[in-house]
Amino acid sequence: IAAALVLAGCGLVLLFEHHVERTMDDDIEIYIRRIASGLELDAESGRLRVTKSAADPRFELPRSGFYWQVTAEGLEHDLRSVSLQGEALDLDGECAGDEGIRYLRVVGPWQGTLLAGERCLSVASGWVRARARIVVALDLAGVTQARNVFATELVAALLLIAFGLALATWVQVGL
Repeated sequence: IAAALVLAGCGLVLLFEHHVERTMDDDIEIYIRRIASGLELDAESGRLRVTKSAADPRFELPRSGFYWQVTAEGLEHDLRSVSLQGEALDLDGECAGDEGIRYLRVVGPWQGTLLAGERCLSVASGWVRARARIVVALDLAGVTQARNVFATELVAALLLIAFGLALATWVQVGL
């Protein structure tokens, strides 16, 4: 009984963690789509601007763990969320060729691990074109904290189940 409950508990904690990360993937996709829909290129100056940023106030809070950044070739400086406080998300390599979202783990500006989504797309205005890279990253510290709280509550529940099963086994053997 104890071994089965330990294995079940470990499996449930892993399932919970994966579920939370998949939920974060969905959130990242929504944020990227919103930023992409508000990305405009000024034909006269050749500068990109974001007219609609991610609609979550945590992107406006310094070091909140919710970050977005838009980079492009020829852009003097990156467009970034207020939460980055002038820091940059460092991604290796070139922009991916497809227009889908690529998920990866990166080290954040303050050494935390971030789950990031990256989408590369072309933005055009008249004859002027630019290749933009949109990155949205969420801090995984919240996932770790949620997992630990879940595991603590799960241990309490499994101990109750173990006690109930042990009591039932004792009664059955006694009868």
